[in-house]
Amino acid sequence: MEFELFWMTFPEDFVKDVTIPTMNNKLRSPLMLGEFYKWLGCNFFMACFQGILDRKCWWSKEAISPYSGAPFWLNNAISFNRYLEITAALRFTDVRMPMVELDGYEDHFHEVRKLIDGFNDHYALRTSPHGSTAWMS
Repeated sequence: MEFELFWMTFPEDFVKDVTIPTMNNKLRSPLMLGEFYKWLGCNFFMACFQGILDRKCWWSKEAISPYSGAPFWLNNAISFNRYLEITAALRFTDVRMPMVELDGYEDHFHEVRKLIDGFNDHYALRTSPHGSTAWMS
């Protein structure tokens, strides 16, 4: 139930067809969709807590303390090194960046344009207009 809105708005096909294959070009071992969701879940989880500026705290081996560090460990979900590797490899396009010299224009949104298009296509397939509002179908 909690994830229904997320699944309706999240362009999973885009992630499977563009994001993961592009990231796999930069990763030592291939990223699978399940591992991508673990990585994404860790980011969502960490975002729920204020005041923990150092991500490494989430993978600490020190005893959990109410006064320092993170309130939980994420070691069981993904290793810290793999988390950092996936974060560094994250890409939202598999298209070369346009260059003024070659293409005659510069696209300041190039790194996210294909993601935005993927989201818009995904959203258009899952919405139905009702009067002046659109709602997820």
